[in-house]
Amino acid sequence: MADLRGRKIAIPPTGSGQFEAFWFLMEHYGLDATAVDALPMSSEAGNWAMFSNAVDAVFRLRAPGNASVRELVSSTPSELVPIVQAGAMRLRAPSLEAGSIPRGAYGGTPPLPEADLPTATVPRLLLVHADVEPTVANAVTRVLFERRRELVARTPLAGFVSAPERSAGTLIPIHEGAARYYDRDEPSFFQENAEPIALALSVLVLLGSGVLRLVSQRRRRRVDRYNNQVLMLYAEARRASEPAELALQRDRLMNILGQVVDDAEEGRVTDEGFHVFSVTWRAVSEALHERSAELGSRVVGASDD
Repeated sequence: MADLRGRKIAIPPTGSGQFEAFWFLMEHYGLDATAVDALPMSSEAGNWAMFSNAVDAVFRLRAPGNASVRELVSSTPSELVPIVQAGAMRLRAPSLEAGSIPRGAYGGTPPLPEADLPTATVPRLLLVHADVEPTVANAVTRVLFERRRELVARTPLAGFVSAPERSAGTLIPIHEGAARYYDRDEPSFFQENAEPIALALSVLVLLGSGVLRLVSQRRRRRVDRYNNQVLMLYAEARRASEPAELALQRDRLMNILGQVVDDAEEGRVTDEGFHVFSVTWRAVSEALHERSAELGSRVVGASDD
């Protein structure tokens, strides 16, 4: 690039993307408008200027094998200048990529260039307005990929059309219609993750069964605890010697019944468990009543004496 200092260079028209790319390249190599004599002009004018020796160099931003560049290098003694610092330039312009011009891209005998030539590349994106119907964008995308042979017959560049690298992301979101085409062969989430999902469901079923079993065990233990409390009241009632003691036991028995009813309403006791408890509770309640009658008769008998 240093050899370009002081040279006349035909560059793309002012305001174009290629114009900006030229000055970005010059700035990277430390060359400004005072270092080179840059002359903006059309491609045709640039070729004519090169043919007539009016300029020393021509800057082009074109795909390898471009017909205009091929005509220029085949008709005028010239050489292609490598750009070997594309990786460094990408630090400032992430859209740039390091690439190469293939050996023989502009002629095979002798090959021009003689070897793969390092250069900087700029991927091109086909843009569509965001409000274009997805069906339209999908149809255009389908033509680009499924009618490639016919498109290549019109322009060889069609053979280089590829889907955007979605894993790396793009500066502009992919249109919904194009995304549908790219995803047409992709398995659905459930298809792609069938085995993990099946395993997860199996684990959930096992966990669910375990939880249900645990809940059931807790409910049974709760009912057993209430039954034990009732039976302990029965044992205490049999040892009672005063009606007042039995009255206290009956109050406790009613409190236990209230707790069981509350637990049944909250789902902490099953219907079956409540039925089992009610049988025990009823038997103890009747036993307390009989014991109360027995103590009452003893009190009456003692008074008669």
